[in-house]
Amino acid sequence: MKKKIDPNKLVWKSEYSIGHYKTDSEHMKLFEIAKKALKIKKNNQEDKDELKAIIKSLYEYIGSHFKNEESYMKEISYPDLDRHKDIHKYLLDTLHEFIHTLNELTLEEIEIQLFSFIEDYFIRHIVDEDKRIEFWNMSLSRLRKSTKWLKSYETGNPFIDDGRKEVFDILNEAFEEVNDDKREQKIKNVLKHLYDFMKSYFKEEEEYMKEINYPEYKEHLKLHSEIIHDCNELVLEVNKMEDSLFEKELAKLIDVVLIGHILNEDVKIVRWDNTHI
Repeated sequence: MKKKIDPNKLVWKSEYSIGHYKTDSEHMKLFEIAKKALKIKKNNQEDKDELKAIIKSLYEYIGSHFKNEESYMKEISYPDLDRHKDIHKYLLDTLHEFIHTLNELTLEEIEIQLFSFIEDYFIRHIVDEDKRIEFWNMSLSRLRKSTKWLKSYETGNPFIDDGRKEVFDILNEAFEEVNDDKREQKIKNVLKHLYDFMKSYFKEEEEYMKEINYPEYKEHLKLHSEIIHDCNELVLEVNKMEDSLFEKELAKLIDVVLIGHILNEDVKIVRWDNTHI
């Protein structure tokens, strides 16, 4: 079935911000270039040549942006720099291979592959990976202030939106200040709330995907397993952590992994359901 392409959906959202002006500005510029490519009329060879030129400029700008981002990570001594650089290389290689196939593709095929690259790789990279940089460089006091529900998070689907709100409830629970003698109980309560949420939300979501015959069901199940794995890793390390570090690590898990998952992946389910009624 033909994938519906809507360039107007390719807009910068406040939740994509990592809190670093230069990086965020470059991310916004990338959205502008990609949106420009998707708005070309695509009627003839001249349009195809213009589209190819824009995609090549996108590749060049992404390469420049990644170098700047890597310099910033070095500057703040980001501990996951090497892995992040590997992801950058993979993204550039993927786009480079795409550019080499442009002459063999129709205008429609180019549009679909470009949209998929932006949606599946670039936006996910910002939300999943670049947000980790923000958490590494953010003070705990600022982190506490940043965990507020935003109207822009809403999809219009009650099930998805209720899930998003509950994630924020768990995060605020983690940030609740308690005396040292109550720390252990607080951690247990937060982790239990998180596990209960994932067990319930993931189960209902998986049933929902089956009900609407969601084509990426298996891939989505794999993402659920990865989130549970990350949560288990936090549980194993929690006794070694200071209270403030636990809050920060849990906030990172919830914002980058869970909220990122809901923003990036769950919205695809909503979109599929809305267009295949």
